[in-house]
Amino acid sequence: MPLDRLLRRMCDPGLDEKYRDSLAIAACPFLHPKLSVVGQPLTPFEMTSEQLAVTTARAEAQLRERQGQPRLTLAVNNKTER
Repeated sequence: MPLDRLLRRMCDPGLDEKYRDSLAIAACPFLHPKLSVVGQPLTPFEMTSEQLAVTTARAEAQLRERQGQPRLTLAVNNKTER
């Protein structure tokens, strides 16, 4: 396979270092694919009325679920702060 040959030549110490670097750069897209953007959340003014209603209902449900749970505290220098 071409990639195997590229990797073999990249690891050959007898070749010029700059040439080996260029081989490594050429191999990168095949070994380390780019991350794709999954999606970005909309801000409230970008949402439709339906999307805003669903988001608001979801946030309210999460708040109701958390109401019975204790608050997290942060201990700093043996003192508890809220």
